[in-house]
Amino acid sequence: MSHSERAVTLAMHHEAIKKQGKSYSFTLLGRKESDRVFCFEGAIDAISHASFYKMTGQDWRDGCRLALGGTCFLGLERFLADNPQVRNITVCLDNDAAGQRCGQKLCDDFTEKGYEVDFEYPTAKDWNEELLNEREVEDEHDY
Repeated sequence: MSHSERAVTLAMHHEAIKKQGKSYSFTLLGRKESDRVFCFEGAIDAISHASFYKMTGQDWRDGCRLALGGTCFLGLERFLADNPQVRNITVCLDNDAAGQRCGQKLCDDFTEKGYEVDFEYPTAKDWNEELLNEREVEDEHDY
């Protein structure tokens, strides 16, 4: 995603939160028929993950990306109610103790509800840092 696309997407998210409250989560939509949602703590991590996928030759539209807005599941519950075709949840929270605790709780809660849940943690602290690290490596190879 380009810088201007990210700015417009974030501005739209902030406006929606004002209108709809905390059960509205920042979402990058994938293909309409996708049955997967990737869950992040914040919008910047969701955007960074999509950019990371694109940079590494993967299809970033293979699923929707949803920012939980921290560690609350209200937005995910609303998203799943609005998108019944989604049966797979990939936890992409921060690679720290809080992110892993929240990820395990998400896994337990939504597995109990019949969803398939897996994990995709970054090797760095979060997906934005992972993207920046990948860009650094690419820049080093360009010289």
